[in-house]
Amino acid sequence: MRRWLLAACYIFSSTSAQIGAQVPSHIYDKQADFSRYKTFTWARFVNATALGELTEGQLTGTLQVALAARGLARAQTNTPDVYVAYEIVSTDPKDARTFELLLPDGSRQAGTLSLGGAAMPMHQGDLVLDFYDATTKQLVWRSVVANPVNLDGKPASRQKQLDRAAQKLMKHYPPG
Repeated sequence: MRRWLLAACYIFSSTSAQIGAQVPSHIYDKQADFSRYKTFTWARFVNATALGELTEGQLTGTLQVALAARGLARAQTNTPDVYVAYEIVSTDPKDARTFELLLPDGSRQAGTLSLGGAAMPMHQGDLVLDFYDATTKQLVWRSVVANPVNLDGKPASRQKQLDRAAQKLMKHYPPG
């Protein structure tokens, strides 16, 4: 009986510590008017790890479907409402508060994320999805899913993993 009680106490205390230590899966600018974001175009993180052509196509296609399900259409002109960037974090963890983008017009945008001081640590293998207001070029929304996909897996298996990851990434969009 004593062993069972000690085991139960250990499990409860370790689970409580894990729950208390959870980091947010998304953060956003509480001042941003998300209702005006209807169109997007892709942007790229300058130092993002290159994905293979097949994986890149699967990922952008899957994300585009998820974005459309939330009311965001790919811009047909050079004036989107938001730039959308993604990456699978490489072996070097990224600082969640800084970014540098390569925009579709070839220009670069760098900045610091400050959404109410909220930090969002990222780790190797995490899939990150960012929205940048196209007018202000400021980060307005970020979502992270931990280790969502086996990049070495078979394409069909990888697609299923990407579908689940896209659902998780977009679960809280639009915020509020």
